[in-house]
Amino acid sequence: MRLSERSFDSDVGFGSERGLPDLGSRLGLLSNDSRALAVWTDTRVGTPASGKQDISSAVVAVDGNGTRLGSGLRAALRFGGAALGLIGLALIVFAVMPRVLLARSARRR
Repeated sequence: MRLSERSFDSDVGFGSERGLPDLGSRLGLLSNDSRALAVWTDTRVGTPASGKQDISSAVVAVDGNGTRLGSGLRAALRFGGAALGLIGLALIVFAVMPRVLLARSARRR
């Protein structure tokens, strides 16, 4: 969903001259069942030389009759997320374990 009619350059502004991460690609979002408020740093009137940034915002109406997740789907997403987390942890352990074993055997020699 487009929040503004004009594009802006996220490389203009705070820290751009020092190669720091840009702030323009970050979006703050606050919402409830009826609307969403988006806030972002906007460099449409800035240039690389001026580094000027503004703070812009937009409010978007949201249909409050949106689809809600059923309890079964919600539980499946929770367990699926936990399972993926455990699988990721196991993969990290299996990736690190050979290095630990090699280091121990090298110390014994």
